[in-house]
Amino acid sequence: MEQSHESPAAAPAASVSFEPDQRSPEMLARLQSSMGNAAVQAMADESQRTGDVEGGALGDDDGGFQNEPAGDGTSGDPVEEGMWEILQDEPRSPEPTEGFDPGPRGKKGPKVRIEMRAFIPGKLGKAFKKFAHPTGLANQQAYDKQVASVSGTWAEEPQVPGVDWLTDGIQGTNPWCFHTDGRGFGGAREHSRLYTIGTLDTDNLDKSAFKTNCGMSQRVRTNVDGLFSKTGEVESESKRSKPQQKVQTSTPHVEGSEYTVQAFAGYPFAMLAPDIDYTLSMGVSVDANDRTVLDIDALHNKFPYYELLVNGKSVYTWAAPGETGPGLWNLGFAWHVESLKPIIIS
Repeated sequence: MEQSHESPAAAPAASVSFEPDQRSPEMLARLQSSMGNAAVQAMADESQRTGDVEGGALGDDDGGFQNEPAGDGTSGDPVEEGMWEILQDEPRSPEPTEGFDPGPRGKKGPKVRIEMRAFIPGKLGKAFKKFAHPTGLANQQAYDKQVASVSGTWAEEPQVPGVDWLTDGIQGTNPWCFHTDGRGFGGAREHSRLYTIGTLDTDNLDKSAFKTNCGMSQRVRTNVDGLFSKTGEVESESKRSKPQQKVQTSTPHVEGSEYTVQAFAGYPFAMLAPDIDYTLSMGVSVDANDRTVLDIDALHNKFPYYELLVNGKSVYTWAAPGETGPGLWNLGFAWHVESLKPIIIS
């Protein structure tokens, strides 16, 4: 069983406010171009991915942080528990910019907490007992109890005639159903298919540190055995995807400097299933009032749902159109780019 860890009281977070979009067309074009290139690179790197976390982020052998949140929502938080300091000497890719200053500043810039979450909402599934199930089984009563004991909401895996999403399974076997994250926007980050959390150091982006992790994936299906006297049982599997992460610090320029985080992870039960991908491009600058300005562009697939938080405040949400399940199009080819309004960190 996963254990929770008590964390010390967190320091008050810097406040977040918004102002009208004042970025120049040149800056927007550059950011949009950067996001597009990140998407192409993510697809090009598909066949070269390893189990390690790349680009100066932290990798682990057990699938990442697996702590359950405490009642106050702070337990197991790697940012609050000071677990990022071991990242300071990791190399960045491509060439890092050592000790840059994002702009003239009369005071030390704040550290900004960033969280990105990709999750499958509970409303896209239904209770397992509501799917079609066999009747007339020799062990019908025992089988019905198994079905009733399966909690949560579930949705059928995409089907290819004769197989289950290009993996195992034969025609005639009930299809696998995958478990949703059973939540909506604002839910616990651990109940996500993929999530990234970290600290953006606005004084020196090379001292920023991010961690990407995956929630547990589960799937169930019914197996029926026997030719004349048939029996049924519920088969289940649980597995955690191993996420991939890349980071990049840009060379300072007129508008400020950028830090980019790219994360992706596949469905652990299907080798050929497309990944969930997202990229955050975060521009840092200082305005005339000596305030830190954060410009964020988010690039992601059109499935599942996505939510971005800055210092604990939700600043962006996106719901998959049509409330459909995963597929080759909305995970492999369809992308959405969102340019957020400038965020003032004071």
